[in-house]
Amino acid sequence: MLLVCVMTCLALTSVLSQLPTTSGQENGQPCDLCKQLFTYVNTFLQKNSTEAEVEALLKKACNILPTAFQGECDNIVKQYGPMIFELLIHELQPDQMCTALGLCPSSNEDQNSDVSSVSEIQMPDTNSIQCTACERFIDQVKSMLSSNPTPDEIENAMNKVCQMVPFIYQSRCRQFVNQYEA
Repeated sequence: MLLVCVMTCLALTSVLSQLPTTSGQENGQPCDLCKQLFTYVNTFLQKNSTEAEVEALLKKACNILPTAFQGECDNIVKQYGPMIFELLIHELQPDQMCTALGLCPSSNEDQNSDVSSVSEIQMPDTNSIQCTACERFIDQVKSMLSSNPTPDEIENAMNKVCQMVPFIYQSRCRQFVNQYEA
C-alpha cells in the first residue's frame, strides 16, 4: 500500500511541475512578491529555527508586503506553514519555494504535457523541489496512519494531504489518489 502512496506522490509532483501557471501569475507580481518574501525570511532565518519561529517570521514578513497582498500572504502562511517550514529547512531557493507553492511558473519548458501513467515519470533529482514535496507528502500520510493501516485509511490520509497542497493542485492530487488507489 505504501507503494501506491509513493506512486501517487511521484505522479503528483511530476505533474505539478508541468502545470501551466494560473492567470493571476501571468503578470509575475504574486511570483515576485513570493520571492521577495522568502528572500526576506532567509535573511533572518537561523540554522536551528523551530517551525513556530519560522511561522512568526513569515507573519512578520507578510506585514511588510503591500496591503493588497497581506491578507493573501497571511492565508498562505496559515494554510501552508508546515510545508513552507520543510521547504526552508531544505535550504531551497526562493524561486523553488514559490514554484512549489504554485505562486511561480515551473521552469520546465514542456508545461503542456500530461502524465498518463507512472511508468512515464522520470525520477527527479533527489535535491529537487519535486523530491522535497514528495517526501513531505509521504511524511504527512505516514503521520496520519496507524501501524497497520487499511486501504481506506491510506486513501483517507492521502486525501487529507491533498487538501494541504496549493489550491490550484488539489483536484489533480485527488485525481491521482483515485487513479492509483488499490
